[in-house]
Order: sequence, then structure tokens, then C-alpha cells
Amino acid sequence: MMTRYLTSASLGVTMTFGLLYLMHILIDTGNAVRTYPIKAPNLSWILPQAKDSLPLLDERIEPPPPPPIPPTNKAPTSSASSGSIGVPVVVQNPQDYKLYRQAHSFTDGPLINIVRVRPTYPVRALTQNIEGFVTVAFDVTPEGAVINVIVVESSHGIFEKAAIAAVYRFRFKSRVVDGIPVATVGLRNRFRFEIEK
Repeated sequence: MMTRYLTSASLGVTMTFGLLYLMHILIDTGNAVRTYPIKAPNLSWILPQAKDSLPLLDERIEPPPPPPIPPTNKAPTSSASSGSIGVPVVVQNPQDYKLYRQAHSFTDGPLINIVRVRPTYPVRALTQNIEGFVTVAFDVTPEGAVINVIVVESSHGIFEKAAIAAVYRFRFKSRVVDGIPVATVGLRNRFRFEIEK
């Protein structure tokens, strides 16, 4: 057992000194270190340039019509039959209904786009000088998130993935009806991919 340890230790020491000697020889006989700088290619033309305005939604969203005002209840007419005496009861519209409707009508509102994200121009399309457009349809949840994004029309398939990713990052203030946020379906947006010259 002791001979095994001595053999292993002597073999380890021999290998270590052998490797150190080999490194010394390689350093002495190696070529000079490169001192000139490496030129990196200029890739600024690949990055998309910022535009002043964002594309607008193709379809305007109309606010819903105001809810109808319920008619004022009239006094019911009662018919006296079989000896019972009918007493007319007048049920009136609560007077604060109009005030309540006016006070809470300011919470109703249209769909408002809070966050718009521009799609990134695909590098492959830039290098090949391809321009085009993508029209997407999507729905907005009551929380204002985008769901169900589909491509309706596209000039080139290379832009579709970037357009879908951008629409999923849109955020909206949902349309409010009677003080309750509601979902909006069937919205469309067209992205134009153009190379600035």
C-alpha cells in the first residue's frame, strides 16, 4: 500500500515538472505577441433608426352609446273585483337616478393605447434591403393586455414575427362601460417596415 502512494507521488511530481518545462520551452520559442488593434466592423447601419411618429391604428374605436334612461313608472290602474278595494299606488323614479348617472358617467370611456412598441427591423431584411408591411388583428382584455394576435396581411413573411412580438407588448386602458372595464375585440394595426435612406 505504501509503495502505491510513493509511486503516485513520484509520478505526480515528475509530470508537474515535465509540464512546467514544456511551458517554458513553448514561451521561449513562441512568436511575438500581437500588439496591433483588431478593427471591428461598423454595424451601425444594421440598427433601425428611430422615427418621429408611431403608426396609428387603422380603425378608430367609437365609444359605446350611452345607456337608455328607464321610463318613469306611472301609477298602475287597479280594477276592483269581487268586493276588493283597489288603492292606486304611485311608484316614482328615484330622484337621484339622474344625479347618479351624471356623477358616474365620467368613468365611462373609450379604449386608449397607453404603451406602443415599435417592432425591431429584422437584420436579414436589412441586409437584403427588403421593405414591407404587416397588418395584425388582436383583442384587448379588460385588464388592457393584448391577446389573440393573428397576421391578417403581410407583404413578406420575414416581418411577421417582429410585428407579432411588438403587438404583444402593447398596453391599453380598457374601454369602460357603466364603470366596468370590458374587453375589446377585432382591433387592427399595420406596421410599415421601411429603410431610411
